[in-house]
Amino acid sequence: MEYKKFSELIRQNYQAKNYTEVAKIAKEIKTQVKPNDFLLYIIGNSLIKTGSLNAGTNLLLAYYNSIKNQENPPSRNTVALLERDIAEQLSRLGKSKGAQKFWRSYLEKTSLTSCDTFFGNKAKYIKISSAQLELIKKRSEGHGRAFITSENPEYWPASLEWKSQFFLHIQRSGGIAYLQPIRELQEIIKKITAHQACYFDKTQYRKILWPARSVILNDECNEMIKLISKNANTSKEIGSMVATHGAGWRELYESIKKHQNQHTKIITTIRNYEQRLKSSLRWELLKLGSANKLNEIIDSTNYFNNTISLYLNGTHDIEPYSLTSSSSSLYQSRGSKDADNVLIHAVDIRDKGTIDLIKSAYLSSNQMPNIIQNRAINEVKSASPIKESQSMNEIIRNAYLKCLKKGYLESDKRINYQTLFSKTKDQLAPLHKKNQEFTLIHPYTYDQTSNTVVNTTQLIHTYLKGHYS
Repeated sequence: MEYKKFSELIRQNYQAKNYTEVAKIAKEIKTQVKPNDFLLYIIGNSLIKTGSLNAGTNLLLAYYNSIKNQENPPSRNTVALLERDIAEQLSRLGKSKGAQKFWRSYLEKTSLTSCDTFFGNKAKYIKISSAQLELIKKRSEGHGRAFITSENPEYWPASLEWKSQFFLHIQRSGGIAYLQPIRELQEIIKKITAHQACYFDKTQYRKILWPARSVILNDECNEMIKLISKNANTSKEIGSMVATHGAGWRELYESIKKHQNQHTKIITTIRNYEQRLKSSLRWELLKLGSANKLNEIIDSTNYFNNTISLYLNGTHDIEPYSLTSSSSSLYQSRGSKDADNVLIHAVDIRDKGTIDLIKSAYLSSNQMPNIIQNRAINEVKSASPIKESQSMNEIIRNAYLKCLKKGYLESDKRINYQTLFSKTKDQLAPLHKKNQEFTLIHPYTYDQTSNTVVNTTQLIHTYLKGHYS
């Protein structure tokens, strides 16, 4: 078969997530692939997803080295994402020195941003009555969506306390629903600012710490700390939204708190511990496509071990696919110290009102657009044809019982969740506004369904007339 047909076949299988088939086909043509051909990235990524980390990472490195000095190189964002992929694999292979170089370059390109969140409109907020706003929110909820407002912080000074947020993303506990709409909005703001900068008044720019993803690996965490320290002089008074999803978080949190002039709030959403564990097992089974692989993780790692408790204590390194032991982690050894001295604002995943209030305070204090987001986010497709069947339910039930026998819920059971939730609501009391007839909201709104920024005035008219979709 000629190269062109091989190439098309590989791309089709990659798009269908048939990574094993891609790796199989690639064996026949790998000597023909040019170093700067994107096919090299596809093959490398497929090899990684099928367990050949070394071979796959080497192909990603070959592709990176061939494109970075091209006469017409890819966009800055494309290069950054490739650097992230390489850094992640080098970290998992235990090659920390090489990983740090790529993490550093990736984070410098994507994390600290200067932008105009009003797109040249010079902070002209829109006046809306509280009754109209409540009607819009009610109609949004009727369509499975939430309207999160960004209000003028001059009239809501309590929101400024929530300008800098540090989110603990506990597995299968609503973290994506909290973070994803904000991240998508952040990326749109970056793109619009970059493409239309010549039309904007740079005196209106504000600097915000916006990592493009949650911090997952400890090498990544180390480089984020260095980046924050390096930019200490420009980090004063800026807002931030940083999240961790696996790496120990305490040292990163302390670094952010040290270099910012306002207190950084730690936030997390929590789900019933039994439901969370079952959901996590189901999620991994769908990704792995094999009961044997799921059991291997349960038997050989601490991936499912009292996740909520370990996250709250800052001692959890959850990466199950790493080839290096997590027992020597910097964060494992330091994380549990002074565990009770940090206030974590924990919210029940079912408490949509409280979650929306915290997000609204973040958007308002950073003068970002409003968000109208989908309530249901985060679906996963099976890596192999596992069906929602009695057989699958049996696999999950057996895996759950195995986790129980290993004591993987013992610490999670002992947490007094109601006390945590009550403390959070006490801290949020100043955010509640009383007898407010009108409010001022941002002139632009991010619509997650269409992934666009729209004019808020037009959106209000559409919703009040009932002509929404």
